[in-house]
Amino acid sequence: MPWVVRDVVNDINKAVGRRWRSLDPLLPAPGQLPQGCGAPLVVTGTDGRAVGLGACVHQPVPPGSLNQTWGAATRFILTPRLGGQDTAASLGALLSQWRDHLAGVAAAHEDDTAAFISWPTRDITGVRALLRHGLQPLTVVAARTRPGTARSGTARSGNPPGTARSGNPPGTAWSGIARSDSAPGGNGRPPAPPGVTIRRAGPLDVDTVFALEMGVIEFDAHFGGPVKREATAELLYAEVRASLERPEPAWTWLAERGRRPVALLVTQPPPDARWISGMTRRSPAAYLQTMFVIPEERGGGVGTALVRCAHRELDAWGIDVTLLHHSQVNPLSGPFWYRMGYRPLWTTWEARPALSLRGTPRSPAVTSQGGNLLLVARNSYGKLTVFLKVAEVPDVIGAQNWERASVTGSACRGSGPRARPRRRSRAGVPKAGSWAKAEDTLSVRS
Repeated sequence: MPWVVRDVVNDINKAVGRRWRSLDPLLPAPGQLPQGCGAPLVVTGTDGRAVGLGACVHQPVPPGSLNQTWGAATRFILTPRLGGQDTAASLGALLSQWRDHLAGVAAAHEDDTAAFISWPTRDITGVRALLRHGLQPLTVVAARTRPGTARSGTARSGNPPGTARSGNPPGTAWSGIARSDSAPGGNGRPPAPPGVTIRRAGPLDVDTVFALEMGVIEFDAHFGGPVKREATAELLYAEVRASLERPEPAWTWLAERGRRPVALLVTQPPPDARWISGMTRRSPAAYLQTMFVIPEERGGGVGTALVRCAHRELDAWGIDVTLLHHSQVNPLSGPFWYRMGYRPLWTTWEARPALSLRGTPRSPAVTSQGGNLLLVARNSYGKLTVFLKVAEVPDVIGAQNWERASVTGSACRGSGPRARPRRRSRAGVPKAGSWAKAEDTLSVRS
């Protein structure tokens, strides 16, 4: 960013770091802004000095990638850096600039797109700005630390990703993992429910693991996260097979009742979890990729036993922090994971499609013409809405113009545009003394 003074960038990063440390000791030190699609977005204070920055990364996901299952095909990811203790105003200004930027990007006008921003969950000062601009809190990154470790951990810098999951973990075995026959906790695992056994999965379990992984995708699709695409099954099967054929496939566990698989847990070791490890100060970090219990076994303790088994071994292997994603609106995930010792760290806010992101709301203007009161408002898309309290209809807007404007509001009782609706006149022209609404094509000076 050659035109932004480096000292200003450093000052903003230092301010962000101080706020993050005061909010949550697990948050990382803020890293440099990623290389965006152009010059960074800049928010200035009343004195004209920069108080915030943002970089927008355009991420088109190719159709042949499993990553496309975890969200929209084209993603626009905003990385913000906002100084000060209260970010409401600066975040609102940054989001408005972002929306204006996306309006000029041809790809953002397509349906299979999303605008992402990852925001520290404990930073409550930005929540209203995010909501006001049409973003929804869809996904949570939750963290669990190894019991008995220091709070500060190992500092790292990171740029939180906007994707829900990498989809293509590298096939690198971690040297810290123990072999299946000598892994710690072999005889000291937490007890499973009667009739249930827990074991590591291997290459012969590819069909079983694939079926349970598909169960996660199909269930989570109800909550606006994954998108099951035409190639999803084929790509997922190939990933599962490659994972289980690795020399040390000991990061996948199955729970079985008798010989019937009833639950699955998959983790990524630190080398494979680098794509998300920058979201926390602690290291080494593992990622709990998949957890699924078949519906008829839920609530019986199978999931709890499987997670505790994995935690026991992750702790023994020296994993300092384990991260996972869960849907914000999934009624099962949040309560379960927080009972298991996880807590929210980041929330991913999303607008899908991307241009459902809103700009700055504009205040309505009220004028009067010839005894007729006009309330004129434009929304974030520049669309014109006119509320007219009619005294003499022909003096302001004739019947022909009302027809061209496609009247969508009914005549209303009361003294304002939010009054309760009343039956509209047959000709589509509001009755004198009533409020009515017209949209889009009227030329009215406000």
